[in-house]
Amino acid sequence: MRTLLTTFAFLLISALSFGQIEFDKIYASPSEDGATQYLRIYEDGLVLMVATKDDISQVKEYFTKESEGKTGVVLYKSQSKIKEGKKASFVLENDGNKINCIAQGMGTTLTLVMMSPTMGKQQKDFKVIE
Repeated sequence: MRTLLTTFAFLLISALSFGQIEFDKIYASPSEDGATQYLRIYEDGLVLMVATKDDISQVKEYFTKESEGKTGVVLYKSQSKIKEGKKASFVLENDGNKINCIAQGMGTTLTLVMMSPTMGKQQKDFKVIE
């Protein structure tokens, strides 16, 4: 009985943390053009996103709160609304185009749904790299 209760408690704790966004970690998703999209969501709601072919050590330098305006980096920056640590919604803007985004945390994977009038609806899975 004691083993059963211990197992149940472990499963309950695992289930509670499974669907969380890994704040302050960098997520990556490969693109068809050979670049990689990187995404970081901070616990305070700041969202940073960039698509680049740069090495990961260079990419880590972009993902600081002070990184805006670095040469050669197109960095999307937004403020998100976070719901219970599991979901974040935010809007990315590029040349006047708005992309509505919803991010859902699932362990070390983050599913990002992007919707815009020009691109339609797209969904990508990102994996934690850091």
